Amino acid sequence: MPDWKEFRRNFAVTEEYAYLNNAGVAPLSAPGAEALREYMAEISRHGAARYARMYKPTEAVRDDFSRLIGAAPEEIAFVANTSDGLSLVANGLDWKPGDRILVPENEFPANVYPWLALESKGVLVERIPFVDGRCPTEHIEKMLPGARLLSVSAVTYSNGYRFDLEALGALCRKHDVRFCVDGIQALGVLPLDVRRARIDYLAADGHKWLVSPEGAGCFYVARERMDELRPSKIGWRNVRNDMDFAAIDFTFKDNAGRYEEGTPNVPGLMAFGASLRFLQETGIEAIAARVRELGDYLVEGLEKLGYRVRSPRGEGEWSGIVSFMGDDNDARRLNACLESQVFIAFRDGALRASPHAYNDFDDIDRLLEVLAAHRPA
Repeated sequence: MPDWKEFRRNFAVTEEYAYLNNAGVAPLSAPGAEALREYMAEISRHGAARYARMYKPTEAVRDDFSRLIGAAPEEIAFVANTSDGLSLVANGLDWKPGDRILVPENEFPANVYPWLALESKGVLVERIPFVDGRCPTEHIEKMLPGARLLSVSAVTYSNGYRFDLEALGALCRKHDVRFCVDGIQALGVLPLDVRRARIDYLAADGHKWLVSPEGAGCFYVARERMDELRPSKIGWRNVRNDMDFAAIDFTFKDNAGRYEEGTPNVPGLMAFGASLRFLQETGIEAIAARVRELGDYLVEGLEKLGYRVRSPRGEGEWSGIVSFMGDDNDARRLNACLESQVFIAFRDGALRASPHAYNDFDDIDRLLEVLAAHRPA
């Protein structure tokens, strides 16, 4: 069992805040911050004279990320953010008029707009309804026959509902439907294996549960799907022998590097890799158990105070997100929390707390104390 007090010391934000908005923008871990400091020292003193020294740790991120999701390094491309990765799928497949894309309701816009943009090509985007805060697998199954692609978030950003990715992946294979996943609300806090879930494409950047900087992330594409996914952004890095600038040979790389068009975010990826290794050394399973413990404690406290919890908390559907409501004065409650340096969010008409493993029960109690002073009538 990890030493959670020691783990917490890697997050300077805890010295001032009860920081419970990791589903929004999480604080940077100490290893990530140190990687950024090392980059700044190197580039300010040496410029690119020792470029390989900086670039090598960046390339290692493919290995780190592939281990996190159960993929091969050759299936990982660097992207700027989740939208960047999802857009690679939306813009890289050969769409035909009448093709159907299935997207659940209550998705974050990053997993909606890239697909809606295809409607100009005659593609049909169909929304899958939620029922009582859930999007049941059996409802999705009824809509799958004849679809071209299903795209879901591993965890819904608003109420934290977790999709059964393994069940969905099996159904997509059965119906020959491509399976795309926005992984940003799961990776770093919940185990996810792209092989077991038969995921074709997955995108996520690091600024949420992976406690990394904004602007650095990874895109996974299954090896068997690369030939049908055309690189949609073209630059000097997509091709083989990309470092031979004088030899123009427009032949794409035979790995996921074909989806990288230009210079990557080197400092961001260095920090991303450092945070990834830090979390993996702690253990994602252990982090998930800790987060569930904190979430259950929060839910119990909220219900005692008269708040209505909107987040599914059953086995296999809970996540790090706890969405809850009081009454029409929730905006006032949010302001009261922020004034007390208890950082939560307001999403989809409800308050949202998202504790990570570096949080502790005192952080939860600070939130509950503010909410107790403004409890519903």
